[in-house]
Amino acid sequence: MATETATDAVRVLASRLPSLPSGQLLRTVAKHIPGAATYLALFVIALNWRSLPFGWHIRVFAPVIALRVRWYLLRLRMLFRSKKEREDAQRRWLESLSPVGKTPFDSLVSHSGWAGIDDCDYNFHLSNSCYAKNLDAARLKAALAYFPGFMRAGGWSALGGTHFQFIREVPMFAKYEVRMSVASWDNKWTFIVIRFVTFPKKSATKGAAKSINSKTPAPSTNARTTPATNAPPFPTLHTPASELGTPSASGISTPAVVPAPTLAAASAAASSDAASMDAAMRQLAAGAAAGEEATARR
Repeated sequence: MATETATDAVRVLASRLPSLPSGQLLRTVAKHIPGAATYLALFVIALNWRSLPFGWHIRVFAPVIALRVRWYLLRLRMLFRSKKEREDAQRRWLESLSPVGKTPFDSLVSHSGWAGIDDCDYNFHLSNSCYAKNLDAARLKAALAYFPGFMRAGGWSALGGTHFQFIREVPMFAKYEVRMSVASWDNKWTFIVIRFVTFPKKSATKGAAKSINSKTPAPSTNARTTPATNAPPFPTLHTPASELGTPSASGISTPAVVPAPTLAAASAAASSDAASMDAAMRQLAAGAAAGEEATARR
């Protein structure tokens, strides 16, 4: 009954159009609906391709595939060289993956990503569960960079544990960089510090510089409006932003202008943060070693 009523309404509307008869208009609309639905479905799939079957596997093993492609290209370039030249070229390439004498504390491995629709929640920022999912590919890339000889000998790395500390959000569609560095290790585990780093937009950077030059603070948009007394009791779906200077994709943002610290204050803060991180890593390594000794005694 409802379908017949809707069809009759479309026919009445089409009959009032002077350019097209009702029958021709209905046939034209029905002809283009399947094509529009197909393009819409392909668009949605393209936006969420990373969550499709085997999408996770492709992202995780992409560093391994890239490394193998580089190896095969090297062998292809040295195909018509002598045996000694091929062996020397392969030895130099393998040594370049892990230079002798390079301290692991100075090695920084980076992995680029972006906050897609399938990785974000109703707050329009990177979901807390997707940090761990996106780190799978980043950790394998770091393992290949830090332990190429170990991986070449058939070794494999296992994940012993993780700890997350959420400081600022990664807005939807924002690009970010995962920076990994070695903090410490013991006889079994390697402790790696990983940071998600985002970059401000060019417009925000120009606005902050202009505000600093004019010595006037940027207007704050963090003020929350008080609901009316007769408003329905619907909870807000977006987490209110705090005074962190973090841009929010939900429209609630905080001032991005932060007073520039002095050189002495910045050095002291950096030293304090580094000392705290080193102490935490040493305490974690000592706890792991103590646990292994207790297990061995049992």
